[in-house]
Amino acid sequence: MDIFMKKWKALFNYVETEQKKAIYTLQEKGVLDKDYFDPHVLSFTYIARQVQLRYEKMELENNITPYYYRLAATNPRNMANRATEHEANILNKFRSGELSRYTEVKERDGKRFFVNYNPIDRTDKSCMKCHSDPAKAPKDLIKRYGAVAGFGDKVGGIRAMVIMEIPIDEIEKEALNNFASTSAVILFIFIGAYIFIGVLMRKEHELQKLNTVLEARSNTDGLTGISNRRLFDRHLEQQWRAMKRKKGSISLIFCDIDNFKIYNDTYRHIAGDECLSAIASAVTKKANRPSDLAARYGGEEFAVILPDTKLNAATQIAESMRQAVVDLDIPHEKSETSNCVTISIGVATMRPEINTDSRDKLIDTADKLLYSAKKRGKNQVAYD
Repeated sequence: MDIFMKKWKALFNYVETEQKKAIYTLQEKGVLDKDYFDPHVLSFTYIARQVQLRYEKMELENNITPYYYRLAATNPRNMANRATEHEANILNKFRSGELSRYTEVKERDGKRFFVNYNPIDRTDKSCMKCHSDPAKAPKDLIKRYGAVAGFGDKVGGIRAMVIMEIPIDEIEKEALNNFASTSAVILFIFIGAYIFIGVLMRKEHELQKLNTVLEARSNTDGLTGISNRRLFDRHLEQQWRAMKRKKGSISLIFCDIDNFKIYNDTYRHIAGDECLSAIASAVTKKANRPSDLAARYGGEEFAVILPDTKLNAATQIAESMRQAVVDLDIPHEKSETSNCVTISIGVATMRPEINTDSRDKLIDTADKLLYSAKKRGKNQVAYD
């Protein structure tokens, strides 16, 4: 991944410093009109997108799942580069300094991808010709893109970020067969006034990529596919600090499957695993904001972090989780609570700038409320 970013920045710097300089020199000499603008030679974003489209076509023609990469911005000149709400949230954290790099695992078209986000270099004076004031921009650029999108930037800002998606199945296959496999290499070739950039990203001797993938996998519960205890601890620490700065509330939900040992003894462990996965999915769907996190806390227990959420809202979410599990209608004929699988829930809320002792108190409170729900008959939500 680091090698990919170095190559990306090398291409970026070449276009921005060498290629643009040559075009501007021709304009100064009168060879080209001062308002000349052609994205084929002057837009790094356009060039990178054309490279990716050619690369994807080549890979798909050979029945290979390609590595996907693109630029994402909140104020793009071309709508093909517009960031989603989730991406915009990450990009704004890069701008504020809260993040310097971000990774996650997501599923698309039935395949899992390791996704890496990296901010591009901060803007400098040379960027301002095309991204600050429309009056300063070449007329050909205005004719092509208009005088609104892509403007308003200042020196030192982060315009966009690079998003790269690597198919995990391919990485795992290579890792199992050969730990010395080579990572994908992007080779950008420029020819004359029109740039032909060929991208080859295939196998490079880099254990770093494998380590990155293994780190991503270490944050995921192997059975249910949701976040694990390790990522839960880290996310809770980050959101506690964030809410302390914001002076907001943070809520924590603890869920435990009722009579799960009896369920395992009755239906055996394969059915137990399927039950855990189904409940993990039902719980996760109710924690659907980018800052929310649902994790398998241990055994048959799940935990959900809800930043910037007060107790009343958190309790409503918890109740929707409880009902979602009931709606699964998983038979449990020997349950002491119901004829289907149910969960008990504890909900705790704190304001970090007031409850300054520790995050442990939030965890302890949610845990005690969970067991209070158990003692009161199970299949219910306890809160305080």
